[in-house]
Amino acid sequence: YAARSVVPQAICMPNSVVGIQGCLRAASHSQFEFDSVSVIGGGHSANCIAMDALAIDMSCWNKVEVRPKEMMVRAGGGATCGDITLAAEKEGLLIPLGDRPGVGIGLIIAG
Repeated sequence: YAARSVVPQAICMPNSVVGIQGCLRAASHSQFEFDSVSVIGGGHSANCIAMDALAIDMSCWNKVEVRPKEMMVRAGGGATCGDITLAAEKEGLLIPLGDRPGVGIGLIIAG
């Protein structure tokens, strides 16, 4: 994974909206001197981690909701293709998302 070759200054792993807000507040304080903020979904893209950044790891946000009657899937920012595929299979649905279950759904949606 390209992202593994880059080391952020810090990584936070929030599990609530308040936690995300706290990460962003910390990033804005000058005492930390982060160059930027990046978001890690699945961690496959070289764009998800930046050198000297505060990286927000969204892996706690991997909830997937499948509504078979509506043919709809709702996924959190940390959900992977594997999370979505498994949830869909439990409902008897197939979603063709490729062969890498660890890829974050954000990377697929963003193209």
